[in-house]
Amino acid sequence: MVLGSALMVVAGSRVRLIPLYFLSIFATALALAGTGLAPSFALALILLAVAGAANGIDNVATDTILQKRVPDALLGRVFSVRFLTYSAGEALAYSAGGLIVDAVGPRSMYLLAGTATAVAGFFILLVIIPVSTRKV
Repeated sequence: MVLGSALMVVAGSRVRLIPLYFLSIFATALALAGTGLAPSFALALILLAVAGAANGIDNVATDTILQKRVPDALLGRVFSVRFLTYSAGEALAYSAGGLIVDAVGPRSMYLLAGTATAVAGFFILLVIIPVSTRKV
């Protein structure tokens, strides 16, 4: 994650954030699924590093997009909701993830996590595309 965040510092304002955000979501999904399919531990570690870097990019891109697009008067509220839902989702994911790993094993869990991440990214795209193409 540190590497992804550092890459965002270097890239700065030279990148288009929304496409980069989606690219990072799908890179995370592919890396997680790849971890589940990895034939060796070394390859699994490399793929987890890719997932972490992509997640670092996602985190910085998300915060930057919100800071640029949300009116200052609402920014605190929006970040409160963002981190509340993130924290609640994380608590649920850890609980459910532990049970699923017990039931199906870690490899299957990585495949499931990659698939779920890709599906979530796809549904976000379905919501964002119509909104971004509206005339204002």
